[in-house]
This record gives sequence, structure tokens and C-alpha cells, in this order.
Amino acid sequence: MMLLGLSPAIGTAQTSVQGHGKVLNDEPFSDAEISVNAWLDTNGVAHGTVVWVGGTTPRRPGGPADPWLIDVTQIIFDGNTAHVFGVVVHSVFPEEIGIEVPFDFTDNSRTGQPDEMGVFGGASVPIVAGNVIVR
Repeated sequence: MMLLGLSPAIGTAQTSVQGHGKVLNDEPFSDAEISVNAWLDTNGVAHGTVVWVGGTTPRRPGGPADPWLIDVTQIIFDGNTAHVFGVVVHSVFPEEIGIEVPFDFTDNSRTGQPDEMGVFGGASVPIVAGNVIVR
């Protein structure tokens, strides 16, 4: 008889990131609200969606929202941080469709510090509302 089991490295591998957070931006940019629901399947293929609303100037046509719907294409886990990459598939501005967007989502639940988010390779900043779970 053969018994199959998971090795500790595989059994504890991180496979998903979920959450929502509000990030404050400097003037003249509007604050951003970012939601993520992304995971790796059993073959290591990334799936999921990121919704990013805000982060624009109030004078921009369409107002301070400019929501982006982003399909997740890759996830790299590094400790309590998930590096999530995706492509804009919906925007109120057609020329923005196809933009590749990198995000960093950091789950600081074990440290007592606020969770963090970063976009386009910039420094991650603490969220002022919300929760990110990397598991």
C-alpha cells in the first residue's frame, strides 16, 4: 500500500490574497480604494481580479473615480507580501485597456501594524481602512 501526503513546504505554501483597502494620496490625486481576490490554482496558474477606484485628479473627465477592472496574470508570494500582476480589462477610457499593473499587498496581521498596498513599483503605504489576507 502506498500512502500519499503533502510535504510541509507544499502543505504550507501560500496560494491566495484577498482584501480591500483605502489608500490616502497626496493632492491633487483622489484617495484610492483597491480590492483584490486572487489565487494560484493547483498547477500554479494565477486567477482573480483587482478593482482599483480612485487615484486620479478631480479635473480628469469622468471625475475622481476612474475605476479599473484588472485580470490577474501572475502572483509571487514573498513572506507576508503578495506581488500581484494584472492587465486592465475595463476602464471608462478605452486607451487604458491593456495597461499592465503591478501591485504589492502586505498582510501585517501578525505584526500589529496596518496592512500595506503599493502600485506600479512605488513604495507600499499603510492602508487607512480595510484588511488584506495573504495565505
